[in-house]
Amino acid sequence: MIFDRSAITVGRTILDFGLCDTKGVYQTTTKLRTRGWLVVAFIDPVDSNSAKAAEALSGWSDLPQDKVTILTVSLADPKSPKVSGLSLPGIVVWDFDAYVAGIWGVNAVPTIFVANGAGKVLAKMHGFSAEELSGAKALLSVDIKNTEDAAQAAAATAPARP
Repeated sequence: MIFDRSAITVGRTILDFGLCDTKGVYQTTTKLRTRGWLVVAFIDPVDSNSAKAAEALSGWSDLPQDKVTILTVSLADPKSPKVSGLSLPGIVVWDFDAYVAGIWGVNAVPTIFVANGAGKVLAKMHGFSAEELSGAKALLSVDIKNTEDAAQAAAATAPARP
């Protein structure tokens, strides 16, 4: 087994990238992370496990939409007849030559990363596991709550300005 030092793993910082979305708008992880947390899902829309993961991520709409961005990176050719008409969660970008997937060390679909606003990876999952996705969502919810609580505590202890 060869250890890939460049692979993005839990605790490491993501490598920012930019790709065009389905409307031709250039989306960058740098800009998307300014909202807060980022979920990046590398999927192949014609793969059954990817479809299950995409459906599960669509159910994450109860998370604060102003703080969490879901970015779906499709590894399929957008012109493929099997891809047209599929519903994918969040912002959908195309990486059909798998350039970004290769840089991120993605070697299975789906692969899902959960990162905070600083780009630190909080969770990484390969394949589809409802339990793992549920755990990642819970971890994300706790991180959001802890960050909000810390911000409120800091604001409460800050000296009043004249």
